[in-house]
Amino acid sequence: MSSTAKKSLIIGIPVAVIVVGIALFLILSGGSEAEIELPSISLTQFQQLERDMTMEQVVEILGFEGNLLSATTGEDNDGVSIRSYSWDGEMDGARAVLVFNDGLLGAFTHVGLTNTP
Repeated sequence: MSSTAKKSLIIGIPVAVIVVGIALFLILSGGSEAEIELPSISLTQFQQLERDMTMEQVVEILGFEGNLLSATTGEDNDGVSIRSYSWDGEMDGARAVLVFNDGLLGAFTHVGLTNTP
């Protein structure tokens, strides 16, 4: 592994963990009442996601682009661009949070996603 790749990995992983932590806080706190209503996603859709997918591939599976939660430029993170998004689930408070590192899906998690009949 090159020193640049090691550096990106050393910086990227802690930053992604912080971003996911912030995203989970936003999920559990219920967010703002002024949020725009979006279509919801299901657990089945979420389970089709894989690491290293592009946003376009994710949108193809989930059906729409989620709400941008945070974004950092490569200049802020030694060349690594990090963007985190949330998608609402079908039940109140259910959400998925996805983190993209340099345009590729890295960490992703959900709270309360279900499949409705």
